[in-house]
Amino acid sequence: MNRFDSYTRSLKKLLRYILQVATLEQLEEMERVLSRTINARKEQLKPKKKIV
Repeated sequence: MNRFDSYTRSLKKLLRYILQVATLEQLEEMERVLSRTINARKEQLKPKKKIV
């Protein structure tokens, strides 16, 4: 089984769309949205510093 098979169905659909259909403008917008979302999630997962 390759790595692609382990992805969720929605991610597989997004990747296929990007590879087959998306225009340059759509790719740029997706890149901005995904980057913002990923960065926000990373911040949520970082351990919070305790102020003493």
